[in-house]
Amino acid sequence: MPGQAMQLMWLRLRRRLAGSKGDHAFNFDRPPLFGSSFISRCPTNRIDIICLHWINGLLTAEMIRDLWEHYRCPIVWTLSDQEPVTGGCHYSFGCIGYTKQCGNCPQIRGAHMHDASNILWRRKFDCLHELPITFVAPTSWVERKIQESSLFGEHYIARIQLPIDGNIFCAADRLMARRKLQIAKDKKVVFFGASILKEPRKGIAHLLEALDLLHHNLQDNSSSLSTDNVLLLYCGEDVEEMPTIQAYERKYLGRIDDDHLLALAYQAADIFVCPSLEDAGPMMVPESMMCGTPVVAFDTGGVPDLVQTMETGYLAIPGDSSDLAHGIQTLLLMDRLDRMRKACRKAACLAHDTATVIRRHANLYDSLVSN
Repeated sequence: MPGQAMQLMWLRLRRRLAGSKGDHAFNFDRPPLFGSSFISRCPTNRIDIICLHWINGLLTAEMIRDLWEHYRCPIVWTLSDQEPVTGGCHYSFGCIGYTKQCGNCPQIRGAHMHDASNILWRRKFDCLHELPITFVAPTSWVERKIQESSLFGEHYIARIQLPIDGNIFCAADRLMARRKLQIAKDKKVVFFGASILKEPRKGIAHLLEALDLLHHNLQDNSSSLSTDNVLLLYCGEDVEEMPTIQAYERKYLGRIDDDHLLALAYQAADIFVCPSLEDAGPMMVPESMMCGTPVVAFDTGGVPDLVQTMETGYLAIPGDSSDLAHGIQTLLLMDRLDRMRKACRKAACLAHDTATVIRRHANLYDSLVSN
């Protein structure tokens, strides 16, 4: 392994100096700064299950192997993106290298057949392929990526959604929510957001184009709705100039780290718009629906697990800004969304209720331990 380690170190340095073709994170399987002595600290008879979640910068493939060698118990790995089943990329963006042995990675500058992605794929295969790993897929998108992968396609997969606190993300009086956020009660409120708004994967460029189309549609429309009636409510980091939305009244909430404030934004909105182009979730969709707020989104990622057109929102053709604008306009023009709000809350609670999610995990753990 020393030769591979030196090669990876050189590739990491070269990538930092030259940059990447994409703006997306890549896991180079780096060892953590604090070492690996914690692996053998617990008595082996006290460990029944090893639970893994996001392991970047915390565990390498070799360390996961060492954990299993020491405790010899089942591993349950909950995925939040593709990275565990690829040669390092978190999202493959149409690349099918993870269904083979990676290599020629489009996210690495100067990629070739035996680049970092191929090295890391082989390392994962050697260390992890034969381990008793059960994968937890929070959405059908994640489940499909695991099934397609050459690393773990034959492993058992349990579909268990991520939990959402229904006491915080709940249906509430919209007028009350608007008073707290100082939003006029007669506005049609469109809420959108992301941790980092300018990240291409989140599709904000498509939303801006859709809002521009909506503006022109409403000008040409003889209905009572106009751009003046619409307020854009949004949150997230790295907000750049967005000239398209200058035609609308706007309220920017900044980065939201408080779940109560985030829930208030969903509760105040008529609709939530999610323009993500590739996403394991996103979690903002079920959070919005838990608050009884319909969702307009592209038909991708985990969105279709919950959103059904004209039942709980509107599914637009992926990447089609015109269809996204049509979905926004369709829902805003509906006189009453009470039935749709109730359907949103019911569907999201059925999948993401905390007690239900805990019970599903407990049942999974019991079955693994008993076997």
